[in-house]
Amino acid sequence: EFVDQVRTFARDLPGLIDDLAARDDWIGEAVRNADVKTHLQDIVADAPSRVARSFGSILGVTSRITSMLFRLLTVAILTIYFVLSYPAARRTLVRRAPVSDQVRLERVVTTITARIGGYVSGSFIQAGLSALVTAVALIALGVGFWFPLAAWAGFASLIPIVGAYIGGAPAVLIALADSPGKALIVLLFFVIWQQVRDYLVGPRIMKNSVDLSPAAVMLATIVGASIGGVFGVLLALPVAAAIKAVTIEYALHEGEPEEAPSDPT
Repeated sequence: EFVDQVRTFARDLPGLIDDLAARDDWIGEAVRNADVKTHLQDIVADAPSRVARSFGSILGVTSRITSMLFRLLTVAILTIYFVLSYPAARRTLVRRAPVSDQVRLERVVTTITARIGGYVSGSFIQAGLSALVTAVALIALGVGFWFPLAAWAGFASLIPIVGAYIGGAPAVLIALADSPGKALIVLLFFVIWQQVRDYLVGPRIMKNSVDLSPAAVMLATIVGASIGGVFGVLLALPVAAAIKAVTIEYALHEGEPEEAPSDPT
């Protein structure tokens, strides 16, 4: 279904441009003045000659793609290696600590690991929910190619702050081919859903995933964005969860009797 809709979109794109150019409003005038269809036809017609002229560039691009794939493979292999070696590294870390701190350190490491895993799973749950809600909304509004548009919206929602707007832009453009009113409704849906996801749904999902209250999730996200932008948002919740785990362990459990450390796996 996904592949079929993508192929249909590519086949129907000239027709969509014709529909926009045939409109009597400012949208049609803008498309006609920009001569979008002619530019698109020129791009398609000139593609073979551009490919021939740019053979060296293509080789360069191929080399870059190969290099990127190699790096991704390297990251994947290293990730698998670290996952497999994590139990041994954890045991070594705990055993190198003073005997009096081993139990506490083991609890902290276990808690932080669980919170980071919860953050990753919570992010993918939100992405899946965004794709599902977007699909339902696009079907209800009669927007074509809802399957790839919803999949893209869900994937883009993983991008902090601007993900919902990036994910919604193609759907708004497709709706614009039908009418400005429909495009406005689709745009309003993505704006409203972004607010609902950021302030209602997301904090509650992350509350269960990283053991932070909705208020703490929002505060950590705001602080992370102000300090580090997009990367700050990505790291805000894992760092906040780690700070909470360390604070609880060393501040609230100070002076409690310790049990013998177990053999972590």
